[in-house]
Amino acid sequence: MSESATADRPATTDASDHDDLDRADMLAQVEALRSENERLRAAYHDAQRQRYRRTAVGFGVIGLLALAGGTLFPGVRTILLAIGGTGLFAAVMTLYLTPESFVPASIGEAVSRTHSDNMAAIAADLGLSEKRVYLRAGDDTRLYLPQYDDYELPAADALSTPFVTTDNTRERGLSLKPTGNTLYESFERAHSGPVPEGPAPLAQALTDAAIEQFELLARAEPDVESGRLAIGCAGAQITPLSALDHPVTSLVAVGLTTQLETPIAVTVQKSDDDRYDARLVFTWEGAEASSS
Repeated sequence: MSESATADRPATTDASDHDDLDRADMLAQVEALRSENERLRAAYHDAQRQRYRRTAVGFGVIGLLALAGGTLFPGVRTILLAIGGTGLFAAVMTLYLTPESFVPASIGEAVSRTHSDNMAAIAADLGLSEKRVYLRAGDDTRLYLPQYDDYELPAADALSTPFVTTDNTRERGLSLKPTGNTLYESFERAHSGPVPEGPAPLAQALTDAAIEQFELLARAEPDVESGRLAIGCAGAQITPLSALDHPVTSLVAVGLTTQLETPIAVTVQKSDDDRYDARLVFTWEGAEASSS
C-alpha cells in the first residue's frame, strides 16, 4: 500500500503543477488583454484629439495666410484681415473646446435603452395606458403617463411627484422627468438668436438640432399641420424610435410644449415612405393623439 501511494504521488503533483501553469497562463492572458484594451482606448482618444488638432492647425494656417495676404494686396486688405482674424479665432476655440474624453455612441445607446426599458417595465407593471403626454408643470416639463386612455390632465402641483394619485381617478398616472429637458437646455444655449415660437420654424429648428447638434438622426423631415407635427425619421443612432421617452421624441416634445405652452401628446407610427424608418407624431390643442 505504501508503494502504491508513493507511485501515485508524482501523478498528483504533476496535475497540480499543470493546473497552476494553466491558471498562471490565463492570468497572463487576461493581463495582456487588459493592457491591449487600455492601449487601444488611449489610441482612440489620441486619434480623436489629433482630429481636432488638425482642424485647429488648418484654421490657423488659413488665418496666417489671409493676414499675410493682407499685407501684399492692399486692395482687399480689409477682407483678408477679417478672414485672418476669423481663422485664428477658430483655431484657438477649436483647441480650447477639444474634449478631454470621448464616449462611444454604443455606450449612449445602451444607457438610453436601459432607461427606456426600465420605465416601460414600470409602466406595464402599473397597468398604465400607452398614451404619452408632455406638459408644463410650473417651470419644468414632465412626461405624464396616464392610467387610463380616457384621461384628464392633472393640475401642475400634482405632477411634482412621480406617482399622481389625485381624488379624480381619471387623472392618476405616472409623472417623470423627460430626457429632453437637458437636451432642450443645450439646444437653447447653442441656438443663435431667440428660439422660434411658431410651430413650423420651431419644428425645423428642433429637427436640425437632432441631426446636427446632437447627431441623433441622419435625416428628418417635419410636416406641420393645424395642431399636428409629423416627423419622418431615418438613421437613428439610438433605436428603436418607439422607445419610451426616446431622446429625439423627448427633445421635440419638450421644445414644443415649452414654446407653444400647451400639452403635447406623442405617438410613433410606421412610415409609409421607404426613405424613413418611422414617423413621430406630435399633437396639441387638447392633447389627443391619433394612433396607427
